[in-house]
Amino acid sequence: MPLGCKATAREDFGEVQTPILFDPRKNHLKPGDIVVCRLAKAGEPLERFNEVVALSGGTIIDRFPTYRGSGLCLG
Repeated sequence: MPLGCKATAREDFGEVQTPILFDPRKNHLKPGDIVVCRLAKAGEPLERFNEVVALSGGTIIDRFPTYRGSGLCLG
């Protein structure tokens, strides 16, 4: 989200840098705006967050702790 955003062919969501393609005539995104995506690699990004938030229609429906959020240290 928002609709119409996609990753480039060279890097998918969840890479170190995630370039996002969108049509500026349809989406007025600016630096700092939130984009919700499904990550290509879940493990690496989850090392940096305490929880994952589940959304439905833009509404938070649940929260799930990551291993970091559960107090586990893997490094």
